[in-house]
Amino acid sequence: MVMSPQRMASICMVFSAVLVFSGCRHESANPLSGFQAQAQQFKSEWVDAISIADEVHLIEHSWLYDFRDQEGEFLDDPKTIEYKRVNLSSSQRALLIKAIEEMSEAPKTETSLCAFEPHHSIELLYRGGTKGLIQVCFKCRDIEWDGNRVIPPADCFDVLQRYIETLGYQADRDWVELARAHRLDASTSQPANGSESLSIEP
Repeated sequence: MVMSPQRMASICMVFSAVLVFSGCRHESANPLSGFQAQAQQFKSEWVDAISIADEVHLIEHSWLYDFRDQEGEFLDDPKTIEYKRVNLSSSQRALLIKAIEEMSEAPKTETSLCAFEPHHSIELLYRGGTKGLIQVCFKCRDIEWDGNRVIPPADCFDVLQRYIETLGYQADRDWVELARAHRLDASTSQPANGSESLSIEP
């Protein structure tokens, strides 16, 4: 039987589609593999960054959404207020590294629908003035490293919360009320402890 060119073309198109579909299924056989790799990479790089930094500061601070006027409208470009800053000692840093190393590498897979409102940051200071900033939002359970959203291990937030609580920090506070209480005209243009404001962008 002689097959017409149109029939041959149809069969080729179907065969090609099957191959493409099979290839797609192969790539998505483990949809979590990408997240897993990112979580492992984040964990490893986090440990390395803390290990080689000259100083590691743990900071609890305000966020721009905490500031509102009497009508309830957000303020334009409010100054960041630091409520607590600790320059981690070598032993405190070692405990943080140990906690990170021991956490599960299973990745965070759920997506939060709430706004990113970090009130805790880990500031990494290196020789020459280079800085790194890891911002943590315990409310939406998201992390940004130098402004880039990352995929952390799912246990990261519980592990980090337990750690900061040993240093007198709180993962959840009435941040709006706290900011209102610290806004005292010109005196609140500087952080509560008198150091420079963090350069934190939304």
